[in-house]
Amino acid sequence: MQFTRDDIAPMALGAAVFGAGGGGDSYLAEGVLDAVLRERGPVEIIPVDQIARDAPVALLALVGAPHIVSETLVGRPMLDAAIERSTAGQGAPAALVPVEMGGMNALVPLIAAGQLGLPCADADFTGRGVPSLEMTSFLLDRSYPEVQVLADTLGRSIQVQASAGFTAERLLRPLVDVLGSLAAYTAFPLHGGDLRERALGGTLTRCLEVGRVFLRVPGCETGEADRMLAELGAVRIAAGSVIERLSRPYADGARVSVTLDSAEHLTRIDFGNEFHLVSRDGEILATVPDLIVVVDAESWIPLTVEQLGLGQQVTVIALPAHPRWRTERGIEIVGPRAFGYASDFVPFESMQARL
Repeated sequence: MQFTRDDIAPMALGAAVFGAGGGGDSYLAEGVLDAVLRERGPVEIIPVDQIARDAPVALLALVGAPHIVSETLVGRPMLDAAIERSTAGQGAPAALVPVEMGGMNALVPLIAAGQLGLPCADADFTGRGVPSLEMTSFLLDRSYPEVQVLADTLGRSIQVQASAGFTAERLLRPLVDVLGSLAAYTAFPLHGGDLRERALGGTLTRCLEVGRVFLRVPGCETGEADRMLAELGAVRIAAGSVIERLSRPYADGARVSVTLDSAEHLTRIDFGNEFHLVSRDGEILATVPDLIVVVDAESWIPLTVEQLGLGQQVTVIALPAHPRWRTERGIEIVGPRAFGYASDFVPFESMQARL
């Protein structure tokens, strides 16, 4: 398929849904992508099975504090340096591949693909917003590309080779601060065959589909909105006004909860960088790795964890995670206990009769 300027709005909205409260605001990335497509034309989106098994491909994501994007120019030097290092000595990549299909990281590879005249693979390695470089589908089979690269806005790069006892997150996260709190990230070697075996296929077109549905929902009657959500396998699990927000410090960052006053019940949402659990009167309704999305009740615009505040009228939606995250190994990596909660994974569809 051809990704055109008409696809930017639904893609950005779908990326906000997939961000599940994280991933940052993609407003600036939308503007850059629009300018690139206006100048250079559509970006080709290709399924992973159309990429030759031995063809090099280039991963791409931004790593760091999302709000820094509003203060830092993300341009060609940063993106080019990462991509060139990822396929050095192998020629041009056959395709660019998003690392994370959530927030601005769903759009950045499309920007780079448009600038370089390359296709973008219909896949990624998370299928949702995640806070850590370790929470990717590479770890489902306990593998990871051997070499990691970070590049700053001036095109200066750092290459790190992982070694026993160190994770990519522990090695790279401190370096991001050195590079100005925002860096382009890639990892290699990676080829078309790796995508077929390790990537989550179809996530880019799924993101676009979700965005198109969420664009149509505002103004619909409740029954019609629920039918549209059902097309995505999604369910409305709560709605109400935010009456309390509590934050507690932890070694790995703040742990936050908000309480909704909703239809004679108290609904609680627990989160860190993304939304993690939803419970009603103490009974868990939905957990990670499924996508928990909090939207403004009127506009249906997804809210980030920073934007969710007292007095807001919101609706809470649950969408199923990619099937590979719902396996035993997937839940071990991105389930509730991976984020420090004393709870097992609860498939939200199992709770539908009680909603």
